[in-house]
Amino acid sequence: MSANLVLNVLPRFPAHIRATDGLVVAIENAVDLVVKPDFGALVPVPAVTNPAMTYFQAWDKSIDYYQSISFQDFSDNLADQVLAGTLLALKNVTFAADQGVYFSNANTANAYALSAFVRGISGSSDATAFKTALTLSKSDVGLSNVDNTSDAGKPVSTAQQTAINLKANLASPTFTGDPKAPTPTAGDNDTSIATTAFVTAAIAAAPFGIKRSATVTASGAAIDFAVPTGAVRVGLTLNGISTTGTSTIIAQLGDAGGVETTGYASGGIHASNASAASVTPITNGYLMMIVNAATEAFSGSYVMDLVGSIADWVGSGVIQSDGTTRTTAGAGRKPLAPGPITTLRLTTANGTDTFDAGTVTAFWEF
Repeated sequence: MSANLVLNVLPRFPAHIRATDGLVVAIENAVDLVVKPDFGALVPVPAVTNPAMTYFQAWDKSIDYYQSISFQDFSDNLADQVLAGTLLALKNVTFAADQGVYFSNANTANAYALSAFVRGISGSSDATAFKTALTLSKSDVGLSNVDNTSDAGKPVSTAQQTAINLKANLASPTFTGDPKAPTPTAGDNDTSIATTAFVTAAIAAAPFGIKRSATVTASGAAIDFAVPTGAVRVGLTLNGISTTGTSTIIAQLGDAGGVETTGYASGGIHASNASAASVTPITNGYLMMIVNAATEAFSGSYVMDLVGSIADWVGSGVIQSDGTTRTTAGAGRKPLAPGPITTLRLTTANGTDTFDAGTVTAFWEF
């Protein structure tokens, strides 16, 4: 009895197979087992483009077929993957002796010759050796004109000397033009330079010389002026003053206790044309001008002086009726408690007539 058993072998790799029509592989109980190769289903080996190169076959599962790959292509592709970018750029450079490499961009390397100087310092083993190898001259760093000339012997350019000649000496300088300096703080008392602004302000604030108040328009029953501390002479200047009545125009002083309205000893002479007559003394102020008629205008000055170190204030003055020949020359005295005066007042003897025209200015001296 005989039977045919077919064993299909589909190799997944290139193979060189030899066979005969059949191969007896076993005899059992007088029965032959014959294996016969069947090459009908073998996959053919792909053709190669360059038979002179060495290839190997790889099964490509995606196409269920063999691919022929040369060993050269395989190694180049592998190098491209492993040596991508910078390393691949180095791979493409051909070097010679005593050369270095630089990159003209991220993926392009270039070789260049290394000088003996560069090779010397790059081969230094430590910082000391590097400094020894790095020997520079003055010209290497753009200082070829530098020398060891002493400070006293160094030359000065014409431009420098011109600028120096415009500067003043520190000791006893002589300035020209309009030199400026910082203005010291008011009241400064040291060796600072006193500018004209400082001096002007100091004079204006200083308690000496003649000072004037602002000129005010006469109005009301009394006009008061604040007198700075330290004044030893005070006065009033009238310009076209008139009142609403005929009460005598007087001046009064005040101190820390207020304006004094009693204790004055004052009188005078009132002249009109060629005649003159004495005036009845008053005690409530310094007699300045006898008033004959309302709206009559008067001009003149009256001054009061502090006598010595005592608190007696002695006054005198001449007031004239504008446009007439009537004139009053008055004088007086007022003792005050020791201490500075604080107020100078212009008013009338009855204290009720009011001023209705003209101006008045106060002044004082220290």
